[in-house]
Amino acid sequence: MLRELLLLQKYSSAFREMINARVGGSERPLKKLLRLNNEADWEFLAAAMDIVDDASSAIDHVQRFGIGGPTKYEEIGEKYLRLYGLLSATYIQQRAILTIYRILNVPGLRGVIG
Repeated sequence: MLRELLLLQKYSSAFREMINARVGGSERPLKKLLRLNNEADWEFLAAAMDIVDDASSAIDHVQRFGIGGPTKYEEIGEKYLRLYGLLSATYIQQRAILTIYRILNVPGLRGVIG
């Protein structure tokens, strides 16, 4: 799983660099630069990119330290919160990636995004 997470982080960084290069220094509206459907899509795109990165950090942390975390206490409540956080991060990351696909009008997603 670590390999997949590293690959996702590389794709995420490359995508962010591509978007920033396209947007950086241009006087044209973001909607036209990125061929967005509406102006609000930029905020969703920026937030989704951040969510992918933040969720990757959370998932990586659990992979490195386990559900118990780097703590000296054996608390079931903390383990529950870490597991809940891992599952939430995974779900939110998946939704963010699907949102990016939707905003960029990637073909073939009909029926995938619920």
